[in-house]
Amino acid sequence: MQIPYEKRDAGLGVGLGLFAKAAVSAGTCVWRFKVGENVIEYDEEATILHLKNKTLSEAQRWLDLTYGLRGKICEILDDGRYMNHSTSPNCKTDSKGDTYAIKDIAEGEQLFEDYGSFDHPPFLLVCLEKYNCAPKYYDYQAHPDPTRDDT
Repeated sequence: MQIPYEKRDAGLGVGLGLFAKAAVSAGTCVWRFKVGENVIEYDEEATILHLKNKTLSEAQRWLDLTYGLRGKICEILDDGRYMNHSTSPNCKTDSKGDTYAIKDIAEGEQLFEDYGSFDHPPFLLVCLEKYNCAPKYYDYQAHPDPTRDDT
């Protein structure tokens, strides 16, 4: 994380969330994408291999904590994985993978992204269906194009 934050119960039965410990101005980078440090990327073959020996519940949990970017599935290894979904987000991940505040965030406010804005490569959609864990709380087919440029 690039800002002061705390991880705590987000309430409403969603588990943990990230909360700003200081005011954050719009445009501030709140989380930096670093393959090999805080992110592991999986192409289709690596995803299938990774899921091969998992139980159904392990596969569902893993898929729930990943997202699509540039045609791959990304597994976040640090606290960035606790950023929750909202249809009124205050953060957005750009096409390079870095996450920015898209509006001013007050101290104590929870950090949110719209999961529907992530890429959803076709093989991810197949995995979500196969393991019976397609999300029901956002439109996961909203942005299936891994070549989008939203910077």
